[in-house]
Amino acid sequence: MIKILFLSDTHLGFDYPIRTTKRTRRGQDFFDNFEYILNYAVGNAVDLILHGGDFFFRTRLPELIVNKSYKILYEFAKHNIPFVIVPGNHESSRLPRSPLIFQPYIHIFKEPHTFTFDIKGKKINISGFPYESKNVRDQFPEIIKQIQDKEKQADINLLMTHHAVEGCTCGPGNYTFRKNEDVVQMKDIPMYYDAILCGHIHRQQILWKRHQDKKSPIIYVGSVERTSFAEKEETKGFYVLEFDKDHQNRQFIPLKTRAMVDITINRSFPSIQELKTYLIKRSRGFDTNSIVRLKCPDEQNRNLINQSLLKDVFHSDMIIQLSGWQQEFKARTKKERIPGLFD
Repeated sequence: MIKILFLSDTHLGFDYPIRTTKRTRRGQDFFDNFEYILNYAVGNAVDLILHGGDFFFRTRLPELIVNKSYKILYEFAKHNIPFVIVPGNHESSRLPRSPLIFQPYIHIFKEPHTFTFDIKGKKINISGFPYESKNVRDQFPEIIKQIQDKEKQADINLLMTHHAVEGCTCGPGNYTFRKNEDVVQMKDIPMYYDAILCGHIHRQQILWKRHQDKKSPIIYVGSVERTSFAEKEETKGFYVLEFDKDHQNRQFIPLKTRAMVDITINRSFPSIQELKTYLIKRSRGFDTNSIVRLKCPDEQNRNLINQSLLKDVFHSDMIIQLSGWQQEFKARTKKERIPGLFD
């Protein structure tokens, strides 16, 4: 049995503090889940790891983030488990250079290509290409032709991409991607592959390419952490794919992530104490490490809220987001700010 672990959209560096701060930040959460997945791979005898892109959270990165991330890969490479990455849009289709990743077990797509591995007597083709920023809808057929011209016969054939495929969905409104130029069309996906492994869309889901009596899964693993409130109801995790003869088994393994919760202050309060009592009641039962989005459309209520009130109401491990008025809050409370909450 061949065991392949698939993850994507780790967004390493997201909300990671470059300077010392007393405010609770989420950056380490992303590293923790990434390292948890790698430890899982070692502990569960995974044969191959595939990363679907957006390894980092943006293109230009502080050296601290690059080194911290690549040191993790460098140490993991000592386990001799091949690790394949297809660069995503957040990396502008290429990863930063570093001697830390010039390792025989780390493979990064720099162009349309196929990496071939011999594992347990089976030949495995991992084909893919970096994120295509210019009209992937029309370019995809030619990209596939370039890849297939280089492919050799294998027992398992997988395609990796960091793009939306026609029919995939995201967001609380279940937005569905259709015919735009940044969307791969279903008709252009070959039936040649045993599975198509996709990054870019943060919601875990499986689409199916069907032709006559055959079907191939198009697997979106989603991100390893929630990056916005649009994902607050989504379970984050990674896939373990098992290939045994002609059988393919897929197991989605959830990861621990911070809860995201909303509080909307939708009526006026005559005093700080009454507002404080209301917020304590509303937040009762929240996980102590929750991300709380505070909506406050009423200006009178906003004027009652200060640093002291927020620190008295919410646990110090919670992350507080002020929806649409954080800059207003910072400007108004600049003189009376208590270090730690928004520093």
